[in-house]
Amino acid sequence: PAFEDAAAGGADTDLSNLSATGLERACQAWCNFTGYGTVGVTDSGGLSGVSSITDNGTGDYTVTFTSAMANANYSVAATAARRVSTESSVRYVGTNGYSSGFATGSIRLIVAYSSTNLADTNPICCNVFGA
Repeated sequence: PAFEDAAAGGADTDLSNLSATGLERACQAWCNFTGYGTVGVTDSGGLSGVSSITDNGTGDYTVTFTSAMANANYSVAATAARRVSTESSVRYVGTNGYSSGFATGSIRLIVAYSSTNLADTNPICCNVFGA
């Protein structure tokens, strides 16, 4: 294959130049947070951003966006690591309560080792795509 040089000035990587139809292709909010001990955001970003994490109890968290999403029909991908080597691997990281976990201003996530065992762990990471 032939490779061509980028246009003068290089590629435009400024997210502010996305058209309205391209916004859903960019990550709206992402974060890496601590879910064990003192719960909080380790790092975050995206167009909507993440302002805070709320600890709702063992293995149950609310990720609050800096700017609300246009609707609650966005997509979320999340991962978590096991806290110590003696614990089972995390088997599930997902939304709490079917679609009731989705709100325009936040997403509620749970971390579980089995169908009945929620667990605090870190790091927990989530990515939100939508408009």
